[in-house]
Amino acid sequence: MYLYASGVVSSLESKLLKKETLDKLLNSVTEQELINNLSQTDYEELLNTQNNLDSILKISLKRLFEFIKKQSPNKQVTSFFLTPLDFDNVQTLIKYELLKKDCNLDLIEGEFSIKQIKTAINQKKFNCFSKHLYKTLEDFYELNISNDSAKVDLFFKKRKYQALKEIFKKGIIKELCFFDLDITNICILARSNDINHFKSQMVECGSLNLDILEELFNKKENALYLIQDDALRNIAKNIFDMIEDEKNVFYPKEMFFLKKLKPKKNEINTEVPFINYIFEKMIEIRNLSMVFNCFYNNIEHKPKIIEY
Repeated sequence: MYLYASGVVSSLESKLLKKETLDKLLNSVTEQELINNLSQTDYEELLNTQNNLDSILKISLKRLFEFIKKQSPNKQVTSFFLTPLDFDNVQTLIKYELLKKDCNLDLIEGEFSIKQIKTAINQKKFNCFSKHLYKTLEDFYELNISNDSAKVDLFFKKRKYQALKEIFKKGIIKELCFFDLDITNICILARSNDINHFKSQMVECGSLNLDILEELFNKKENALYLIQDDALRNIAKNIFDMIEDEKNVFYPKEMFFLKKLKPKKNEINTEVPFINYIFEKMIEIRNLSMVFNCFYNNIEHKPKIIEY
């Protein structure tokens, strides 16, 4: 029986930080109070071994992706979480190569190691990668856009989402992929000043086609009724509300996670509990990041804790 069907994931979920705990951390007055509050959670072990709070977040995220690699119920779920990492790591390392600098960033590895990616880029041999990553790199070096950082970023962003849409064509993973595409496009739309800019920046369409996205651009929150999925509609509303509340400040796409999945009736061996736990843990780490950022940068306007 799969790991997530055995109750192990339920045990892990019980250790996730509750909203009351996160609020307590967010309202800590002194650094010692913040550390004391955090020491009463499952992060106590990391507090005892790490020199700063940022390293706690980094190690927590690394452990989460190692957990995915070792315990994922199937290859589709593994690829859903690791493929974006590979594209992001390739993009980062290529930009460093173009600057003729060595990348010393502590990157989180996807399916391919950082050493593999560096070697492939240095030798311009990409056969070790998946067909989508291979084709992306081949096309990149043919396009000759390396002198424009913005174009490099846009190229890899578009190709990453194109690959995800082509890889995940059925089932729950397709549903998640489309949801991710929709959130990405709504965030781009919300930041765009005109429709042509949006069209130039948008990624592959998910469940929301271009006509719906244009209607959303023109009418903003008044066109939310066009979005059939309740969870997606709520996220879109939150995005528009944040823009209205914060004026020129816009929260990044990472603020908005995918919807909580529901297992099918009478289905025990499903990847749903596993996927839900991964999202819950990601949200917890993101919430802690916001807490630490607010505390050390003396941000008076406290952000809302993200709830899944």
